[in-house]
Amino acid sequence: TTKPFSFRQQRSKRMTMMKLALHLSLLTLALQAQNALAFGLSSNPSSNGTRSRHEFLKQISTGIISAATVIATTTTTPSTANADVIRNPKCTYGEGEGCSSLAEDNPLILKLQQQSLERKAATQQENLSAFQMKNYPDFFTSLNPPKYMVKRSDGSGQFDLYDDVEL
Repeated sequence: TTKPFSFRQQRSKRMTMMKLALHLSLLTLALQAQNALAFGLSSNPSSNGTRSRHEFLKQISTGIISAATVIATTTTTPSTANADVIRNPKCTYGEGEGCSSLAEDNPLILKLQQQSLERKAATQQENLSAFQMKNYPDFFTSLNPPKYMVKRSDGSGQFDLYDDVEL
């Protein structure tokens, strides 16, 4: 059995094919331009033996369109990648399936994970409070009459709303 190409090998192969197609398209375009310049005689006998600018540009634009078609078909051909999605187990606030593999029996990391687990509730409350203080005051001050958020001093992390009269 043959070993499937890695993602990098497939990408490298695609890039090589794209470069080859681009070089081929540019070569084709250059040859068409050379032919258009070299053979300035028109097939239309009424044009006095010279090629009009319109005919010349038409031939060059046809070459450009054919070159773009070659590039587009080369770069958009789908290829199947044989790569698996890497998923690591999570370790959040010192808990989860991935914590032991992250710690690798390192006592300092284990200690930090334990401290993080102990502070989980306080950290989540701080994050919630920061979110509320960042996003809600503008809304409450836009009310008529404006209200102001004041954090309670009892440590609950909750806020009370007051207007100018109550303050």
